[in-house]
Order: sequence, then structure tokens, then C-alpha cells
Amino acid sequence: MKPRPLKTFGCGNSALSRGGRCAPAYWKAAREMDSATGDDQNHELLEGNQHLPREMLGWLPLVAKYRAAIMAQLLTPALNAREVEWKHAVFKGGDHEHTDIKPERIERAIADDVEFLRTHPVRQSGKKGMDPQKLEERRAWNAAFRSRVTLFAEQNGIDKSKLAWLGRSRHQDLTAFAERHRLSYNWLLTGEGAQTR
Repeated sequence: MKPRPLKTFGCGNSALSRGGRCAPAYWKAAREMDSATGDDQNHELLEGNQHLPREMLGWLPLVAKYRAAIMAQLLTPALNAREVEWKHAVFKGGDHEHTDIKPERIERAIADDVEFLRTHPVRQSGKKGMDPQKLEERRAWNAAFRSRVTLFAEQNGIDKSKLAWLGRSRHQDLTAFAERHRLSYNWLLTGEGAQTR
């Protein structure tokens, strides 16, 4: 029976973003299962009899497919710095030494990833990648906004439990509060102009 070509089992580039473990994990598990089955058959355990007899050196194709999957992940373009770190660690581990992939090709692929990520920075989510000055401005605005709403609530006898949304203000909460108390959006957001509509 002719072996089928190696596939990434529907993982595509996302496999690398999970540490390159999709296809390699499959082939590693297949090798471990083959080894466990062989041990059970050698010791004549019942579990071993539930599988086909193990062929001599039948594990070699599994190891070859595992290594091929690792090499495919090493040559797949990295999407972020964490994937480049993973590639460095795997390359340093030496799995490429047992394949026909030349070390220079892997080093070139990693260098291309580093260069691409240097010239195309990945956008940071949340406040992590924000400019320190803009972050400080955002914090100042949040503090002033919460202060305005809290002061208004105290002056108008609004229970603090009605202000729980201030901890994580969302658009719909702000709109509902403004509508309920007929507040000016301009005053609410900037502190300027008339307080009510």
C-alpha cells in the first residue's frame, strides 16, 4: 500500500500559531500508540490482541512522517515572534538532522520570518502596544469621566449600585444612563457645556 502524502489535518498556518503541534502531535501520538501496541503484543496482553500484528520496524514510517511534519512547520512562514521562538527551539533540538532538509534552508526561512516581522509589526491587542502618552491620556479621561458620573449620582441621590457599569463602561450602559437622566452627551464625555438636555 502506497503511503498518502502528508497533510496538516486542516490546521494550515494556524498549526504553527499553536506551537506547530497539529500534524506533528498526530504522528507522535501514532508512534506512541504503535509502541504501546507492540509492548502489549510482546507481553501477550489482551489489549495487544485487539490490533493487527505489529510489523518489524513498522514504527520507522511514523517517525519519518513526524519529522516531515516538523520540517513543514519550520518552513511555513511565521505569523508572530512566538512562532519564530518556537522555530529556533526546534531547530536547536536537531530534528532536521534526520531529514533531507538542509540546515541552511531552515535558517533562511527563520531569517525571512524575522525580517518580515521586523518590517511588518504585528498589531498588539489591548493596551499592551499603546503609546505611553496615549495610554496616560486614556487613563486621565477615564478618571475624569468616572468622577463626573459619580459626582452627578451623589448630587442626585442615585444609588451606587446603579453605577456598577462604570467599572467597565460600555456604549449601551453610557447611553442608557444618559437617556434615563436626560444628560448631555457632550457634558458626559467632555465635561463641557450644559449638564442636561
